[in-house]
Amino acid sequence: MKYLIALCLVVSAFAQAPKPCDSPPQWEAREIRQDYSRKFEEFRKLSYDETNRRVREVEEILLGSDKEYVDRLYLYNEAKNYSLNLKTKVCTVTALTRPFRHRGVFPGAKFDGIFNIGAVGVSGEVVAVQAFSANGTDGFYTGLVTYPSCYPVQNLFFSKANGFEHSDYFDLNIGIVDLNVFVPPQECIKAEEEMNKKKIMPVTDYEQKYQEYRRLSYDETNKRERQIAEVDVGGDKAYYDRLILYNENKNYTLNLKTRICTVSAINRPFHYRGVHPNAKFDGLFELGAVGVPGEVVAVQAFSANETNEYYTGLVTYPSCYPVQNLHFSKTHGFEHSDYFDLHIGITDLNVFVPPTECLKAEKSQKISPVV
Repeated sequence: MKYLIALCLVVSAFAQAPKPCDSPPQWEAREIRQDYSRKFEEFRKLSYDETNRRVREVEEILLGSDKEYVDRLYLYNEAKNYSLNLKTKVCTVTALTRPFRHRGVFPGAKFDGIFNIGAVGVSGEVVAVQAFSANGTDGFYTGLVTYPSCYPVQNLFFSKANGFEHSDYFDLNIGIVDLNVFVPPQECIKAEEEMNKKKIMPVTDYEQKYQEYRRLSYDETNKRERQIAEVDVGGDKAYYDRLILYNENKNYTLNLKTRICTVSAINRPFHYRGVHPNAKFDGLFELGAVGVPGEVVAVQAFSANETNEYYTGLVTYPSCYPVQNLHFSKTHGFEHSDYFDLHIGITDLNVFVPPTECLKAEKSQKISPVV
């Protein structure tokens, strides 16, 4: 998509309200989990039972791959974690060292807003979602659910013990088709008789742990972007208005509180949103609850491996409107963007004209690369 305007929710790595709705306590879906440090995606079948605090995750096997695939069963009430290697058929049983992780809406979460995923006004390619967040004793949480029925769409969770976890849910169905899914595999039952409890090594990927809501104007044709952060009145956080002109190699950054602007050279290539030019197709999914009119939208997944960079993207089907982008590079770390309330085209092209404060600053400031 060459031109778009959207509200962009950015989770950066070194990255009053209605009452929270209640997500269904039992459901099954396909889940995509991103591991940004190791640069891979994990597709898995998820069975989630909040009532009895148990989760089954069965990874989808890619034929011909050397990667290890695992079938995991978490029984929180019993404090047990069964992990079966689907290639070697070797199972390990360990004690759970973390609390049950709620999916959908976290208890006590605050309402952050209601948005549209997909293109506003385009029938069949848009779904309304609610955003929630919470600061728990064990970490920071955000979640997206459909409106009004509260079906899970996405969860992001940060903790010091377990690092960063990001899950997107697709092809979701309410209820558990076969409750035997929560019975350990035979290999694990045998292994449990022989194995002692083992320590679980935590995985740490994230450090900064914050969100930024901003207004995004994107022009791929002329390689330029305007990013205006939404200001939290009375907050201490700094908010910025950024204009990035790649063809001119200029980055204008205006502090919206101090009104001080800095002008610098751009030290990175143009960042494609939507589908990367060299991306491969990873699959077609439904975001939201399958078969529920108005609370489901079809999306396509793409990914690309460039030199020292890894990219994934979600877009609507069939018109390819951007939904989400994930980008990892050794130079700039991890960037994750979700797009809401998207409109095609640029309403006012003056959005790509630098603010007055920046034009004044440019006259007296030498442009140098950002470190």
